[in-house]
Amino acid sequence: YKRIQVEDPKDKDGLSRLVELKDKAGKSVAALVVGRLNQDFGGIEGVGTYIRKPEDEQSWLASGRLVVPDKVKNWVKPGFLNVTAKRVEHAVVTQPDGEAMEVKKVDPKSGNYQIVNLSPTAKVKYPNDVTNIGDGLEGLELEDVRASDKIKFLVDKTIKTTYRTTDGLIVNVELFDGGGDKFWARFKASSMPDAKATAEMDPAKEAEKINAAVKDWVYQVPAFKYRYMTRKLDDVIEKPEAKN
Repeated sequence: YKRIQVEDPKDKDGLSRLVELKDKAGKSVAALVVGRLNQDFGGIEGVGTYIRKPEDEQSWLASGRLVVPDKVKNWVKPGFLNVTAKRVEHAVVTQPDGEAMEVKKVDPKSGNYQIVNLSPTAKVKYPNDVTNIGDGLEGLELEDVRASDKIKFLVDKTIKTTYRTTDGLIVNVELFDGGGDKFWARFKASSMPDAKATAEMDPAKEAEKINAAVKDWVYQVPAFKYRYMTRKLDDVIEKPEAKN
């Protein structure tokens, strides 16, 4: 079993994959333990796959290639939201304790952002850390996804970030660090009351389309996107040097 990778899928160090088909009531209709490929199968296919029924001791070498992805993002289309940084003109990141950092695009050509109402004595360490906030929703891809009722957002851990585009789209994001490099987020879109539709873009319809896609889901987002969307003031300004 171990050599051809059809061991019990529950084994901690096992490499097999269990594929199970269920009906609407959740009853198992069919199940198959899928093992490694055999590249020397011969014949028309030229490749085979080791398989076994979970309840049977007998394993088989079946004709054809059956690859079972080991991550959710490999089963689905991972890209689920794309609001380009070029469109984003304003963002507010609010920490669980209420501390907020507001950034605004100051140069559409360069795409640079600045912190609003920053103290004259404060100095930003790396301007890109501020500008990257606007990139949070661009080309956003999931690492994993769960039904909305499966992940709990606690008030004392949830960071709230609001993005606003030049054409009036608003995207509200709630995020938290779930530990183990798992960063969860949920999304809700709307449009500014004065947003006007053009031939190229209708913010109200875009918001409806986004909500229809994301309303039932909570997404595990990449670590770097989480950092972009959850920056706080202490992360981006230089700390005063301690005096001896």
